[in-house]
Amino acid sequence: MLDEVRHMVFRVKAVFSEALNSSSWLTSTFRTRFKNTLDGIKVLIGSPGDRIKPEFVERFYEPLHDVPVDRLFPSWIQGRRLNTHYQWKEQKSWLYNEQSARAFFTGSTVVIPTGHVHQPIFYEYGPPALNYAGIGMTLGHEFMHAFDVGHLRKDFWESKEVKNEYTKRALCLRRSHRSVASLALYDTSRVLDKLLLSLSA
Repeated sequence: MLDEVRHMVFRVKAVFSEALNSSSWLTSTFRTRFKNTLDGIKVLIGSPGDRIKPEFVERFYEPLHDVPVDRLFPSWIQGRRLNTHYQWKEQKSWLYNEQSARAFFTGSTVVIPTGHVHQPIFYEYGPPALNYAGIGMTLGHEFMHAFDVGHLRKDFWESKEVKNEYTKRALCLRRSHRSVASLALYDTSRVLDKLLLSLSA
């Protein structure tokens, strides 16, 4: 199942790359920079490290004895101690809540926890169209954070022409979004519009 999601990551990245290649307003310098940004996005899917592998789980819990029914609290403390020790020792794998149903983007990494890969967002052996509408949309949304206003403001914009084109297109998209967004999102929309306008200043 997670291998299918990994393949979808590859396809969604390829579509983003094609869109950058066919862009009429990006200069070659910025096209290369944006493609490098896209290529640099790391995607973590499922459980961090080896925690999903049965042999790892057996090895991990081997030091623990069977839990006596009448003494749950001491066993719980021992389990917490074991987990804390693992977190201190494991410095190479990302540690995140795999049960979370929320995907997120941080720095240049997209995290899709195991808890996010379920119906109706993803159907194992389901039609590709349905899965791309669910998890594919999530991937596209998270990838876009690498190119949104907050992230790109950190980047150096030496071309005023590219900056103005980006701002013009982003504001057009914002107006389109605002025309269908609920009034509850109005304040958020105003903040985003101010960010975009400050970018072109």
